[in-house]
Amino acid sequence: MAALTSPLSSVMNTVVPDGYGFVIIDEAGKVQFHSNSRKNLMENFLDETGNNAKLKAAITNHQELPLRIQYNDNQYRAQIKPCAGLAFFHHRFS
Repeated sequence: MAALTSPLSSVMNTVVPDGYGFVIIDEAGKVQFHSNSRKNLMENFLDETGNNAKLKAAITNHQELPLRIQYNDNQYRAQIKPCAGLAFFHHRFS
């Protein structure tokens, strides 16, 4: 058995404008990648957003949805979008 790994430069050490961010989460809300790389695999986005009901419903129903979230003591406009063919969701916020 052999394995090959490569850092995903498009989601690792990204540069985003101030006030903007993104997360890639799994169906349980666990952060896989975050615009703040220190949070990769370290938090549950659902927990951090107060288990936002609209966010949970969008994940459950695999929907793309604009919404407002409370995250890290700040209010954000956000967009959640299922990643085609994967059990992950891209969530951007500003």
